[in-house]
Amino acid sequence: MKKLLIILITVPLIFNSCKKEDCSCGTTIDSGTDHIPYFESSTGESYNVYYLVVENNCTSNIDTFFLKDINTLNYFENEDTYCSGSW
Repeated sequence: MKKLLIILITVPLIFNSCKKEDCSCGTTIDSGTDHIPYFESSTGESYNVYYLVVENNCTSNIDTFFLKDINTLNYFENEDTYCSGSW
């Protein structure tokens, strides 16, 4: 009886420990484009900055990620989650 009780307790613990939330992903809260005019730019040229504001799934920290181009922004605007190795 004691062995059965130990088995019944340990088996669920083993399977629950296998479920781990991906802490490198988060939910997209906001996204957009900022236009940097030439007089505010360090290079003297105007350009656009693309960004996502993401809330981490594990820690609920909110961070802004700057994206390479408009195509990347368009892709992630259609996704619910954003994953990054920098969290």
